[in-house]
Amino acid sequence: MPSPFQTEQVTLAQLFSGARVFAFPTYQRPYRWTIEEAMTLLDDISSACQRKDPGYFLGNVVLTRESDRSFLVIDGRQRLTTLFILICMLRDLEEDKGRKRGLHRLVYDETNVIARADAGWRLQFSPGEIPLIESFIAKPGALEKQLASKAERPERLQAMLDVAEEYRNLLSQPPSVSGLPRREDLTDYLLHQCEVIVLTASSTTSGLRLFQVLNNRGLQLSEGDLVKPDLLQALEAERRDDAAQIWDEVESKLGTENLDILLRSYIFIQSGDWIPPGRSFTEPLKAVMMSRGADTFHFQDLPKYGEALARIHWLDIPRLDAKRNPNTLIAGLKFLGRGANEWKEFLPVSLEILIRFAADPEEMYRHFEALDRIFYVWFINEVSEGPRRRMAWKMIEAIRAGTALSDPDSPFNVPDIELKKALARLQRPFPKLFQRGALIRRVELAMCQATGKPMPQYLDYTTAEHILPKNPPQKSRWTKSFSSGEQRECLDLLGNIIPLSRELYRRVSNKEFDQKKAAYKKAGADRYFLSVGDACTYLDWTPETIRTRTRDIAELMTLHWARKREKAPTKPAE
Repeated sequence: MPSPFQTEQVTLAQLFSGARVFAFPTYQRPYRWTIEEAMTLLDDISSACQRKDPGYFLGNVVLTRESDRSFLVIDGRQRLTTLFILICMLRDLEEDKGRKRGLHRLVYDETNVIARADAGWRLQFSPGEIPLIESFIAKPGALEKQLASKAERPERLQAMLDVAEEYRNLLSQPPSVSGLPRREDLTDYLLHQCEVIVLTASSTTSGLRLFQVLNNRGLQLSEGDLVKPDLLQALEAERRDDAAQIWDEVESKLGTENLDILLRSYIFIQSGDWIPPGRSFTEPLKAVMMSRGADTFHFQDLPKYGEALARIHWLDIPRLDAKRNPNTLIAGLKFLGRGANEWKEFLPVSLEILIRFAADPEEMYRHFEALDRIFYVWFINEVSEGPRRRMAWKMIEAIRAGTALSDPDSPFNVPDIELKKALARLQRPFPKLFQRGALIRRVELAMCQATGKPMPQYLDYTTAEHILPKNPPQKSRWTKSFSSGEQRECLDLLGNIIPLSRELYRRVSNKEFDQKKAAYKKAGADRYFLSVGDACTYLDWTPETIRTRTRDIAELMTLHWARKREKAPTKPAE
């Protein structure tokens, strides 16, 4: 059976000779290489040149043929773009006019009337990018003019501009300073000794599948990136570039990992189907997109839900006032669970709250309050994931139906028996570290809410630590103040727990209480964390101190979770 791929080994000069013009599919990411990655490529080429290696392998480029000269770059965009930038910089710094013209012909086609070929760049960027790339990088002297004028850099091209500037600055220095070969030697080695393996697929379908396989094996792209080509194919061809830009903008706001979280949450919001990490969401996402319509998904839902998740992720939701800040509630919900992938059912509900009540901050806050209350009640009472997910789906349905929080059938309502059970549980020990960790941080946030102070910026870097040590040294005041029974009773009560950095805890773990207080104050933890400051107000640490403080914590959380709610307003606008 003939191979669906044609393989060819070419030098860089041959690759950019004009036999091929390279375009980028809409589903590919924009240029994302950092200066570090670009400099590694240049350093490797320079070292091979200085060693006089007979050749240097630049990697693979996977293409599909669109016409005689036009090829789609399926894999290799980052490397090709970096080499394009490097040639442009070498051209700008070249003093010999003949060599300068030769380098320019590698990146730009002049109009050829005989061959009926139009002028254009060897790399065909999107229509929105071409004028900017010409102005700032590709035209002779463009970067120098841009640097001289200090023009505002377009954000979409920031990575390319950074690499171009770094290359130009380094290549403009003499070899004794840069550590590079002479520019003429480096240029010749780059063009004639550096080689690329070009793998050309026989069809766009074969190339797309190869792109997905290559990137899936290397784990360089998220599942969202891999499914994006298929989703874009559902659109009319003229709309795909605009939709691809929306994908890029959403991923720029969220990052790769959070893009996948967004898509999993979106599937749940639209279908009630929970797709946990480790299980592919490709087919469910395709089904949901087709039910919503490709245009609706790409041009309405994706930017809308992407913006909402960005606000949740960066804790950037508009607040009513210092004591009614929804970001504080979201921060507390993020602490739930043993790890990053547990207890995340609150996320799709939060997205729907944020979108549905965008015009009503008061109602938005009330829903976040109810969400915080019900999830922490479930957390304390250890409700399993199945019931949580069923109830989370009912919450989304209730929001869409305009069900008021005051409605007895609202899924946001916590049954009295469950609420009382959770509040009573606050006064008993929590031997499980993940529960102590989430609860003591939520207590810290509640103290911030009550006083109107901003939440501590580094609360998520703390761990829940004991004041009364787990294994107090013999003959210490701890063993005199606490009997063995009192130690067991009080050790894991919330009144004995404070949020601390691990480093500070290690320094004071088994010290006496007065020594611990002195260390907390010296490190500034008593001023930074309200719960640490509260612990430092006690003269001594005794069983009664811990019991009293535990009752105080339970009363504080009761104020947040058990107080009466005002009647909810009518159905929100769609």
